[in-house]
Amino acid sequence: MENKFFNFFQPYFDFIDSGKFFRTPFKYLYMLLAAVNILFPLYVLYEALDNKIFDAPGKIVFAFFLLWLVLLVAGWLSFQLWWNRSGKVDKVSSPSDDFVAIPVYSHFIQTFGEYIGSWIACVGTIFGIITVLFEGSESLRSLLSVFPLGEGGVGTIVQSLVTGFVVIVGFRVVAELLRGIVSIANNTKR
Repeated sequence: MENKFFNFFQPYFDFIDSGKFFRTPFKYLYMLLAAVNILFPLYVLYEALDNKIFDAPGKIVFAFFLLWLVLLVAGWLSFQLWWNRSGKVDKVSSPSDDFVAIPVYSHFIQTFGEYIGSWIACVGTIFGIITVLFEGSESLRSLLSVFPLGEGGVGTIVQSLVTGFVVIVGFRVVAELLRGIVSIANNTKR
């Protein structure tokens, strides 16, 4: 019996069951995170200008400029990562799947791990290179101390690359385990 009273919200229920209910907000979240990452270096520059960075000694201004370039590179990398992955959220599950939420969360876990690992590797490596180039500059060391990446130097370069790799692999393993379980469940159900 097709009763409008009992089927009034059926389109809403179909929207949830198709998985779009889960995929669409994550797609927009990814786009928002991409925008935040590309705007973050601009915000840092705005704050530095507001705090009169150019009134500081030349070494501090130069060190800030180098750090800002690091943030710019990391922001651009992060922007591209989140933007790229926003286009792939729609492909993690299909309307015919019974389990549609876990693949979306799994994709977010994977992307978040790629983001954190890439950030650690990018910022840490460039931080290490800067400290190697300006080994004797105390003003640079004090400015760079805001990054929790160790003492700088070659050790920080290696540590950042290894840590970034381990983070990316670790998050990816967890995400793939979740997707594997869901894939088995979906195939078993059919």
